[in-house]
Amino acid sequence: MRVYNRCMTNKMIMKKQTIGFLTIATLISSIFFSCNDGKVKQYGNMEFDSIKIDNTASLINDSTSPNCNLRIDFVYPVKCDNQVLMDSVNRALIVTCFGKAYDGLDATAAVDSFRNTYVKEYRTDLQALYREDLQNSNGEESVGGWYSYYQSIEARPLSENSRYLVYAVNESEYRGGAHGTYSTNFINFNAENGSILHLNDVFKPNYKNAVSELLLEKLMKDTDSATLEELEDKAYLQDTEMYPSENFRLGKDSIYFFYNVYEIAPYSTGATEIALSYDVLQGLLKEQPVNTNKK
Repeated sequence: MRVYNRCMTNKMIMKKQTIGFLTIATLISSIFFSCNDGKVKQYGNMEFDSIKIDNTASLINDSTSPNCNLRIDFVYPVKCDNQVLMDSVNRALIVTCFGKAYDGLDATAAVDSFRNTYVKEYRTDLQALYREDLQNSNGEESVGGWYSYYQSIEARPLSENSRYLVYAVNESEYRGGAHGTYSTNFINFNAENGSILHLNDVFKPNYKNAVSELLLEKLMKDTDSATLEELEDKAYLQDTEMYPSENFRLGKDSIYFFYNVYEIAPYSTGATEIALSYDVLQGLLKEQPVNTNKK
C-alpha cells in the first residue's frame, strides 16, 4: 500500500528533450516504481515537451487579498515513430488532466485555456462574496482563509515494458472546506495501437469475483488483519465491498490496483495500492501482460 502581488504572476517553462521510454520512466521511479531494462526502445525514441506553470492570481485588485494558485507539470510526447500511439496519449492526457471541454486542443493551448478559465471562475465565484464579507467585518476581524484556492496537476509517463506505456496523473486541489483533495489516476496504453486498456482487455470474462477475493486477501495481509471485522476496524471497506479498481497500472511483475481516498477507506487513511502478481493471477489473464523472462 502506499498521494503576491496585485497583478497575476505567471511562470511558464518549456523544456524539450529526446529520451526513450526507459529514461522517462526514471524521472518518476522514486515516486512509484523502478525502471526495467530498456526493451521499450524497440518502439523508437520519443521526444517530449514539458510545460510547467506556477500561476498566482489575487482575488481582487489588492495585494493583501486572498489568491488562487495553479501549478501544472505536464510532460507529453511531441515526436514518436508510432504516430497513432502519440496522438492517443496526447488526447487522453488532455481530457484526463483538463476535462472534455479541452478535447481537440494541443497541449500548449489546453494549458493556457485551462489557466485562464481557472482564474476567471475563481474571481467570478468569490469576488462578490469576499467583498460582502469585507464590508460586514468592518475591519475588526480577518476574513476567512478559505478564500485562497490552489490546484496542482502533474502528468508523467511510466514505462515498464515494450508493450505498454503507463501514465500517472496526480492532482491536488483546495476550494474551501476543512481540507483539500488529492488523487492519482493511471492510464495504460497499448504501445502498438495507442488504445487505452481497461480491465476487460486484461482479464478473461467473469474475472471480477475471483480478483475481488484475491484483492481482499492481499489487503488483509498488507494491513495485518486476521478477519474482515478487524479490517473494518482499521477503517477499510466500511461502506463498500472489495472490487477490482479500473484505476490500475501494469508493472513488470504485478498489476497494481489503486484506490483514491474515500473509495475503500476514509480520507484519514489515505490512498491504498494493492499489488497482485502475475503468478497469482494465472488463469485469469487473457495473456501475460509482461513477459519478464523475455530478453
